Amino acid sequence: MHHISLLQSVNSMIKPTDSMIVLGDFNLPQISWNTVDHNIVPVSSKMHNNDFLDGITDLCLNQINFFPNKCGKFLDLAFVDDISKFCINRCEPLVLPEGVYHPSLEQTYEIISNDVGCTNKTRVSTRCFDFSKTNFNKLNKELSEITWPRYKEDVEENVLHFNKTIYTLFEKHVPKRTCSCIEPVQAWFTKDLKALKNKKPRLFKLYKRTGLHSHYAQYAIFRHKYFELNEKCYKAYICKIKRNIICHPKPFYDFINSKRRTNGFPSAMMFRNSISSDDQEIANFFAQFFHSNYSAVVDSSPTNYPYELHSNNSICAPHLLPEDVLLHLKTLKESFKYGPDLNPTCFLKKCAEYIYQPLTDLFNLSLKNDIFPTAWKESFLIPLHKKGSKSSIENYRGIAKLSAIPKLFEAIVTNHLTFSISTLIDSSQHGFCRAK
Repeated sequence: MHHISLLQSVNSMIKPTDSMIVLGDFNLPQISWNTVDHNIVPVSSKMHNNDFLDGITDLCLNQINFFPNKCGKFLDLAFVDDISKFCINRCEPLVLPEGVYHPSLEQTYEIISNDVGCTNKTRVSTRCFDFSKTNFNKLNKELSEITWPRYKEDVEENVLHFNKTIYTLFEKHVPKRTCSCIEPVQAWFTKDLKALKNKKPRLFKLYKRTGLHSHYAQYAIFRHKYFELNEKCYKAYICKIKRNIICHPKPFYDFINSKRRTNGFPSAMMFRNSISSDDQEIANFFAQFFHSNYSAVVDSSPTNYPYELHSNNSICAPHLLPEDVLLHLKTLKESFKYGPDLNPTCFLKKCAEYIYQPLTDLFNLSLKNDIFPTAWKESFLIPLHKKGSKSSIENYRGIAKLSAIPKLFEAIVTNHLTFSISTLIDSSQHGFCRAK
């Protein structure tokens, strides 16, 4: 009955326009399934089996697999809520010989795209900048023709002016592509391994379309080559990590973390007393939860500070030099990804000669006015699961990813402050100190 209670929980989350299918090896050989008027009717003399069948009936689910195994038993069952949309058929086994207890089955689901009142999720196509195909020579040429104003007044307006000017150039010189969720490639994948992985499903689709054994044999050959090369590349990758674990430990920790985490979120998530499977509503749940963790009131009073404060150890805000900003721009790690301000590090680095002066003015204006611009505070907030059930919003914490320009600003100021306070830090302090 625990299985039925789980199905009832799932059934309570789906929408009226959703379809439900339950597949698996139920291992209930005592139940016989007889076909009566094109309907499959179960018969069982066991009481616990009858309780299970009653629960399935209460959920309005019907069993549609009428292909027994070689012993005449039905172990693999398929329960659906709409028999008109689902179909189970026999198919050629992918591995020979075929199992005695589990015949090869193929499940088909009819998707109707023009249902009236359909509220299922739809894939929204979005266009984004593709900086990997950008002609930076043309972009630099037009940047060199811009006469930047000396930003000296309102830092908020000046930051917006800078972003708008850059965005206008992006619209003109940076091509766009359709953004989609791309399956991450494993670290050990080579060019040949990627080619085999991409060709393997195409050959299988060809076999399914024609049914020819020659096409299946071709698919089996490529599948064997893929598994063989994948194992070889994986072993070589592990050996490389072991050799470089002391001098270059980052790939080791990346590999360990990739084994620990899983991608994506549960289809339905809970927040307080609400449950939803809608992406936008789940995003709003996260927004409400993360917003509740912050307080608008900040107590900056030092009255409760447990240590003595020395007024003579004050630190003045640094004045950044253009050549210092240019140096940091040129040492950025190139990436085509960008934050809310749409400025990737590849643009900042390759166009550094023409943007370092306005950026220097903006940085110094921010320090002079004690204002961190609102546009630089915007970030992508990524929920990170910490403990407990992954379906509960409260078990996540947010990781804020700032844009490249405010991160650059923070890095430059940090270097200046670290140098200024170096004489005030005890020599035995090792935590959060570089090169210690």
